[in-house]
Amino acid sequence: MDRRKLLKYLSIGVAGTSLTAAVQSLVSASGGGGAAWGYTGSLGPSNWGSLDPAYAVCGTGTRQSPIALTNPIGVDFEDDFTINYNSFSPTIRDTGKTIQVDCPPGSTLTLDGKTFNLIQFHFHAPSEHTIDNQVTEMEVHLVHQRTDANGNVELAVIGRLMEVGSSGTNSEMAKILNNLPASGGTTSPSVTINPKKFLPQDGLIGSLLPLLATPPKYYRYSGSLTTPPCSEIVNWLVYKDTMRITSGQFANFTNLYSNNSRPVQERNGRLVLKD
Repeated sequence: MDRRKLLKYLSIGVAGTSLTAAVQSLVSASGGGGAAWGYTGSLGPSNWGSLDPAYAVCGTGTRQSPIALTNPIGVDFEDDFTINYNSFSPTIRDTGKTIQVDCPPGSTLTLDGKTFNLIQFHFHAPSEHTIDNQVTEMEVHLVHQRTDANGNVELAVIGRLMEVGSSGTNSEMAKILNNLPASGGTTSPSVTINPKKFLPQDGLIGSLLPLLATPPKYYRYSGSLTTPPCSEIVNWLVYKDTMRITSGQFANFTNLYSNNSRPVQERNGRLVLKD
């Protein structure tokens, strides 16, 4: 299978949907107006599909996320996506399921010639995806949305696993955790967030000599929202390189949300591509 056929394969089942509720659920990260759901007990992930007819695909879908990123097929993506993020003053939201940062218009991702707008990013602990079956302490999801001429919605989500390390403090993570809202509330602190700092950086050599920079490696696959209604409308891009956070940052988040991750789902024959 050549590169063009592989990328066409990824687009199967991610053609978009007119289900506005699906997108609103993801934007709010709290389930929107549907039935209550959670991460433990009778409201937990194994029961999502039966909690509400709108969540049925959580139990019956064949392209569910997250998955274990193993045995990928190596592909030269040839810069299939580009990122153009701006700094902004955030709105930080405690959704009742996670901490979420709402993003104003202006930051975009272009994937396979289609432009998606960054609408929010949020966090899970522990990581939802696994790389070579390894779980990390947290994962950040940067959520991008586009609507086609027919009103169908398609999402592109960048995932990056986060590890507690002895060195290196992510300044943007610190800004968020130092300005948390009250439980269930929102706040608009007088800080500036640069979402690009949640992505792999070029390093000293790459910043001084861009031509020598090594593009970060990532995985691609077609999947779904990892929260109800689990709509299968997501182009997933997950970086191989993990991000470092401090033990204090990890503790600050898990004091609020210590287990807000969906277990890995069946691949059902899906290909995972790796640059």
